[in-house]
Amino acid sequence: VVKLLAAQDIVAKRIGYLSLPLLVDESHEVLTLAENHIKKDLVNSNPFVQCLALNVVANIAGSDMSSDVLGETTALLTSSNLHVKKKATLAALRIVQKFPRAIRNVIDPLESCFAERNHGVIICQVALMCEALSAPEGAEYLAKFRALIPAASRSLKNLVMSTYASDHDVNNIADPFMQV
Repeated sequence: VVKLLAAQDIVAKRIGYLSLPLLVDESHEVLTLAENHIKKDLVNSNPFVQCLALNVVANIAGSDMSSDVLGETTALLTSSNLHVKKKATLAALRIVQKFPRAIRNVIDPLESCFAERNHGVIICQVALMCEALSAPEGAEYLAKFRALIPAASRSLKNLVMSTYASDHDVNNIADPFMQV
């Protein structure tokens, strides 16, 4: 699997990244060997490769890997590519769960989450925000996020009052998962 991660061929790399979570868990030694390749791919210029690496972080990163890939992952939280941003947010969610001291690193990019237009990104960012603020380490950031309540209310009101958008519609309800 590690050889597949190290491959330059995107197809081999994809097979390696898709098989890694199936074959190992967060405490397996192979994950430690694969970590250098994951870190290298997180800073790759190809967003597809970045998303593959972020998927592994989001699914099987332990506390050691979480602390090691924190910098690369938080840098991708502000990516202009929406897919990378969504995957980075999910990876940051796993990192916060496994390494709670990382909250201070991921909290700043979340301040602008209600300005985002992509519903998938907003849902991921709200999940990360809830996880970060519910942790004991996140208590000091509660006041900062109370100021975001008007923006959150405005965003949800716009969602409910918006015109029909078939890409977020479920039984004529505008993005019900966002409204929950």
